[in-house]
Amino acid sequence: RFAISFPKGFHVEPNLTASLLVRTSHKQFSQLNLPIQAYANVTQRKND
Repeated sequence: RFAISFPKGFHVEPNLTASLLVRTSHKQFSQLNLPIQAYANVTQRKND
């Protein structure tokens, strides 16, 4: 399990095609390529 946190007010342009490369020590998932666009517009969770 992992979590990605962006700073408050983080904004991604709609046409951005950048991705985030994450390296892990897991054998099967040693390198993850995560498109930032997919995570950028996720509904913000409240920290209550």
